[in-house]
Amino acid sequence: MSPSNDLTRRRFLQLMALTAGAAALPRPGFPRPLVPMPLSYDDGSNAIPPGVAGEVGRVIIIGGGFADAGVPCVVLEGRDRIGGRAHTVDVGGSPVDLGCSWITDPVGNPMTTFATQAGVLQTNASIELDVPESRFYDERTGVVLPTSTLQAAAHALRFEEIDASNISAKLGPKATTKDGIIAYIKQQKLTGEAARFAEYFLRLIVELPDATDWDLDSLQYWAN
Repeated sequence: MSPSNDLTRRRFLQLMALTAGAAALPRPGFPRPLVPMPLSYDDGSNAIPPGVAGEVGRVIIIGGGFADAGVPCVVLEGRDRIGGRAHTVDVGGSPVDLGCSWITDPVGNPMTTFATQAGVLQTNASIELDVPESRFYDERTGVVLPTSTLQAAAHALRFEEIDASNISAKLGPKATTKDGIIAYIKQQKLTGEAARFAEYFLRLIVELPDATDWDLDSLQYWAN
């Protein structure tokens, strides 16, 4: 666990006490985008750089993204179109981007530089720190009460910090995070809505950061 994660979770423990009040408040409006500012790598030209000079090798790209780099390539796509998260569609005559809303590991990531140069607003995406100011809606019961949010988020934190590694040791190396979450819910004797809300938060901390399904992710890897 990195020092930054330790700090985030310690701060989360402090913020959890504020969840009941903060979750009942209206969400703040979106701040205005940053003013685009040229950075040191920007020479002010709109010209596209030329392709690679001389002989180049053949490249296989898994998942099509940015193009026109001047290198012959074969693209292996998992869907019926080119472009993954960086894909724009026409909606009622207006261009709408279907992705690129999340920059993973932003420090040192070129996409962070590009977003800053283009004036794209960047905000914190810490799951733990977002909980106190988030409002949750359940399709069965409607708005989730702040007390239920607090309890479910507390279970997620306990699972991650205390119980996941112990459960992993009991279930063995082939256990998935789904196995671990189900075992935790049984261990805590959660039922009904409490079990559903806890499962939601537990899946949130497992699936979202790694962009994977809970029945595919290794509990041993995740917990350690």
